[in-house]
Amino acid sequence: MFRWWPPHTTDAHVVATRSAWARAGKRVHWGPSAAHCLGHRPQRRYGRGVAGALGLADAHLLFNGARTQRLDVHLPAEQVRWVGLVGVRAFWRQQTALMVHAEAMDGWRVFVFTLADPLALAEALARLCALPVHDSRPARPDYGPSEAVQLRQDVYGAWHAQTTGQLYLAPEWLLFCPHEAIPLAQIRRLDVLQGETNARPLLRVEYAHAEGQTAAVGFALPHAQAWAEAIRARMHTPAPLYQGRKRKAPPSPRL
Repeated sequence: MFRWWPPHTTDAHVVATRSAWARAGKRVHWGPSAAHCLGHRPQRRYGRGVAGALGLADAHLLFNGARTQRLDVHLPAEQVRWVGLVGVRAFWRQQTALMVHAEAMDGWRVFVFTLADPLALAEALARLCALPVHDSRPARPDYGPSEAVQLRQDVYGAWHAQTTGQLYLAPEWLLFCPHEAIPLAQIRRLDVLQGETNARPLLRVEYAHAEGQTAAVGFALPHAQAWAEAIRARMHTPAPLYQGRKRKAPPSPRL
């Protein structure tokens, strides 16, 4: 594995971390091992990341950076939602990485690590969380993120902008980061609606609530058609996809 820090520096940090865990009386499930943390949030591309020590202890996924703490991880196992092996381009080459999706208090997190044996850690973490290990190599199972404007439809069918955020397609969820998540299994229909000239197309997502009721939300963003196709490609039973035009908002009443 390519190392940004000299090998002896990272190895010494792993030894120091192992000793610190022993002194603290931690129950160690796996590791620690030398690794790079490439990020905490959804990203289209990953950079060099941070070298450090990665492992499982006291039912937590732990990463401690060797030179900086900006990407340190202290993730409770109960927050983990998905564990898998993915292909990422990092250090100017394609390689296998461990990807962990988690629903944290501050929103959805996507942790990506490169290490010598990602499968061993993936299996240990999956056992701890009672989850399967997914293998998406050589591709990535996610899509985005992209900046989007969220819209809601009024009783007349017109769309109104609500807020701007990041739309992200996780392996089993459509997320409007950081807090809104629609399980892909609950999506019933997708529409790509064309607006006026030079207006962004609208991706309409119709989905079922846990109570069985149906709701719809819209996202104005570039490449709405590509987003719709990416969502369908990740569904076990792809939702129907329709094309149409976006209804204008009614004019304001004159006083």
